[in-house]
Amino acid sequence: MVEMAGKMIEEMGDAALAQISDPSGRCFDCEKNLYVFVYSDDVVLLADPFRQNLVGVSFSRHPEDYGEESASVTVANMIVEKAVHNGSGWMDYPDEIPGTFQISTKHTYEKLFRHAGKNYIVCCGVW
Repeated sequence: MVEMAGKMIEEMGDAALAQISDPSGRCFDCEKNLYVFVYSDDVVLLADPFRQNLVGVSFSRHPEDYGEESASVTVANMIVEKAVHNGSGWMDYPDEIPGTFQISTKHTYEKLFRHAGKNYIVCCGVW
């Protein structure tokens, strides 16, 4: 799913973000709890079909500025940093399985893609 979304971004740039955020689109598999999400290199959430209310939110500040959201801020910064420095990688962190209120380890793959000089960190995780 990361490669598919990344190719969309390489071809379409920002225009691909609406398609990636579409919960009825190809980047969201509700049955498998798989969905693609995208950060900018300055840690702004650009696309996410599961957490659409957070699209456009910057996670680049210090975790203590976010109260209960501090774990998400720390993870987002680590994901972006790893992709920018290494090109791609894996992150493991505790996260809620969608729709269950159950916390489990999420294994997220992140990869850096580019379009028109702009960086996009495309991610997808599994529990």
